[in-house]
Amino acid sequence: MFDYEWVSDLGGGDACEAVALAHRDLLEVETRLLVLAGQWLDLHGRCEEPDADGPGRVLPGTGRFVRVGAAGTPEVDEFACAEFAALQGMHPLAGANRLRLVANLRHRHPELWGRVQAGQVRGWKALEVARVVGKAEYGLSAEQARWVDAQTCAWIDTLPWGQFLDLLEAKVIACDPEAAEARRRQAEADRFVATGKSNEYGLTTLIAKATGGDVIYFAAMCDRIAQILALHGDTDPVGARRSKAIGILATPLRAHALLEAAERAAAADHPDTGPQAGSDEDSAGGSDAGEDGDESPDPDLDHREDPENVQPGDLHPSQDDSDDPEDPEDADDPAPAPRPCPTCDGTGTTTLAGDPVPFRKPARIDPRRLLPRAVVYVHLSREGFETGRGVARVEGVGPVTLGQAKEFVGHTAVKVVPVLDLADRRPVDGYEFPATSREAVHLINPRDVFPFAASTSRRVDLDHPVPYVSPDDGGPPGQTNLGNAAPMIRFHHRLKTHGRWRLRQPEPGTYLWRSPHGWYWLVDHTGSHPLTRHLGDLLWDALRQNAA
Repeated sequence: MFDYEWVSDLGGGDACEAVALAHRDLLEVETRLLVLAGQWLDLHGRCEEPDADGPGRVLPGTGRFVRVGAAGTPEVDEFACAEFAALQGMHPLAGANRLRLVANLRHRHPELWGRVQAGQVRGWKALEVARVVGKAEYGLSAEQARWVDAQTCAWIDTLPWGQFLDLLEAKVIACDPEAAEARRRQAEADRFVATGKSNEYGLTTLIAKATGGDVIYFAAMCDRIAQILALHGDTDPVGARRSKAIGILATPLRAHALLEAAERAAAADHPDTGPQAGSDEDSAGGSDAGEDGDESPDPDLDHREDPENVQPGDLHPSQDDSDDPEDPEDADDPAPAPRPCPTCDGTGTTTLAGDPVPFRKPARIDPRRLLPRAVVYVHLSREGFETGRGVARVEGVGPVTLGQAKEFVGHTAVKVVPVLDLADRRPVDGYEFPATSREAVHLINPRDVFPFAASTSRRVDLDHPVPYVSPDDGGPPGQTNLGNAAPMIRFHHRLKTHGRWRLRQPEPGTYLWRSPHGWYWLVDHTGSHPLTRHLGDLLWDALRQNAA
């Protein structure tokens, strides 16, 4: 029985020491078990010298020597796992799996295995790396696995675990892009759409597996229709309106009429945007340029990315187009009789939940204008951009092949966002960060900067490591800048503001954290790095002197 009475006598600083010591003990025990597993493999491998008496008779059911892991691992007696597992209270299959991962780790990841033996990496992390790289569907050779090992080993204990797995997957793709693309295309055969059983209220679950690009595009269209439903007076929550959008999209003509009417209303409320795409002037070679030759700006539709943020310009209240201006070609004809609203039942009441729309005004709007605004951030290296080889990273999806990245943006009009010049982000005097500055901060460090944090969301707080002081109270100019900006989720922001955590920023993208009991972590684009208390104190004092 273990004695834990001493724990109750610990203060804050002593408790920190005890936690760090317990972590080191755990690391040592994990390492010892992995090293013993490696020795177990050696004890039950093939003998180097053949039996002088010959192999003799092999009885049915006798244990065989089998390759225990992926390519490059040795052959081991298949019965070796039973005792190994029993000694640890494990099922034989669990013991065989552990030996397989250790064999992959020793023979396919030499750099990582060396760090494990030195007590620098947690054992479970190393085994997970061996499992991912050793997947049968990847089929990586021992040489390819060693290349992945060399590319990722240094990052395993500095990046948040989810981010490190993304890096690992990216390097698996990069070591053989053609094979990765072939696996991706083969995996696409597993796409499906299925329905579950209806409940007593007639509600059914819809389940689908599709490419990331199609899912992003479909979700954006559901958001757009959810906005239109709200403008028609639908007071249901946004999730329910998105669900209704599925029914509307199931009738393409109805969805098209709804979106087209919304676009016409938006164009009518923004007359300065120039002629619509697909109009007579546009088809005749006309230009959207004004008298000065400058192109008219596109309407501001950024609010449409949030289905809850609906503005009157998104949809006309009645959609009654009976008083539309006459077509120039029909100017000499009598005024036509009023035509029914494409989304009304004839009484002026909107019937979005009714039958499919039986009537639609002849379209003169470019169908591309009816597409939803879906923002997809695709990150490419310069080499990948120039050569067409390598790995792309899609925010919200992860590492993908370049072929898949092309499919994400290849089915609709694409607006390329110019690259920001990070060196040209000028400080501002106000408390709020401008949109371009927020974008620059995200590009410099796209993760939450709290030690080992994993969030990559763009919807985070931007903290001022040097607290902001209003100019009215004597604060200096230019306090809001890239050198005084720390992105973090609200909870971590509260820890820094109210939880006695302290933060200093030596330069843009680099952060030095101090815990309430004086432990330090340095966070930068390479991850989170624990520092000794002595080194942390030196850096902390140096940064304070520089700030002074």
